[in-house]
Amino acid sequence: MENNAPEKIARFETFLRSVGLVCQRRDGPDPKLFGNQVIQYGDGNVGLRIVSDRSEWTVSVSDAAGRPDKWYDSDLLRDLLYGERDDTLPLDEQISLFERNWTDIVGRFTADRRRETHAQLEALGTARSKRIFGWSP
Repeated sequence: MENNAPEKIARFETFLRSVGLVCQRRDGPDPKLFGNQVIQYGDGNVGLRIVSDRSEWTVSVSDAAGRPDKWYDSDLLRDLLYGERDDTLPLDEQISLFERNWTDIVGRFTADRRRETHAQLEALGTARSKRIFGWSP
């Protein structure tokens, strides 16, 4: 469990609003479901979702204009930007990844780049599944 996660999330939400995203969904924390919660921001181009599932925090991005229901986690995005790794980013590093690379991330989901970005992220996801589980979805 991340220490001080609510404060980190609150600061991240300030960043998200500063780049023009608006809060589209806020569910939880649900005491009946381990305190799970979902916070979603977006605009017409990208969506960003912050999820706490059994006290594990993940930040994911979607192509709101092209594939709004397909979410890519921070680890895949990190692999796309910096090369493949097998570790999982803690919440601080997930947030930092988005803050440091926001312009590049948004640029990868523009109309002229989205097809290539989706193909790369799908390939990275398949490669990760093969490395970790010995098979791909």
